[in-house]
Amino acid sequence: MAGLTQEELAKMLPERRKAYEKRRKKVQRNRMIFASSVSILIMLLTVIVLSLTVFFKIDTITVNGTSRYETEQIISVSGIQKGKNLFLSSVNKAQENISSQLTYLSEVTVTRKLPSTIVIDVVGSNADFCYQTSGGYALTDSKSRVLEIVNADAVPKTAAAMRTNGTFVAVVGEKITVDENKAQEQQEADKKELELLDSVLSAVRESGIKDITEINITTPTSIYVMYQNRFKLNLGNSLELPYKLKSAVQIIAQEDEISTSTSGEINLDNPGSAYVSPDETE
Repeated sequence: MAGLTQEELAKMLPERRKAYEKRRKKVQRNRMIFASSVSILIMLLTVIVLSLTVFFKIDTITVNGTSRYETEQIISVSGIQKGKNLFLSSVNKAQENISSQLTYLSEVTVTRKLPSTIVIDVVGSNADFCYQTSGGYALTDSKSRVLEIVNADAVPKTAAAMRTNGTFVAVVGEKITVDENKAQEQQEADKKELELLDSVLSAVRESGIKDITEINITTPTSIYVMYQNRFKLNLGNSLELPYKLKSAVQIIAQEDEISTSTSGEINLDNPGSAYVSPDETE
């Protein structure tokens, strides 16, 4: 808006002069707002640049939780480095790196803590079960996620053997799957076995039973689970598996009150009338 001289203003009618002054003040106000906005934007950009280049540099990386991995190994695998900017370091990428490379961790959480700390929380996994697969013996956690593939002599005694008719495929970090190179009919049979096995594992988790040394589903109507290599828990078919195993927990506790060396079979096919058949030597 072009400015008018005092002489030009004096020649204007009062109404026009008033309207002109109103427009002039509005233009001035808008210019002040624009200038203030630019100043604020420049300050914000300055703060952001300083935050990304000078402030919030990582000086501490902590690891919480217990696992088989050393703290230094977890930090190294995460890809996060001291001296790097806290906000430019991707916590999601760090979690992905740790989870994919350190398979004996069931949970990984990476978070930022102002002003300069990265916190890595981990939960360790155990090799609870062992599957015989086309590539060797697959050690898995309680949810059938493959932790490691080893030779027979490297299978830990604490890993329960999974007895099945089919031979499955194992990929580290993923769940046990069927072999897609098999004939379609065999693939379907293997899928049914895995579904049955998942049902048994789910019942084991729900019941809270520990120290399982073998799960055998080779005969779907005569499923059994070995407890401490002491008791063979005859479960019969796949109906009411959680209830059957919870009954087993109670029966084992009662037997242990009498003697912790008792062994034999616990027949749970009809859990309402379960009974113990001790070994003859007992």
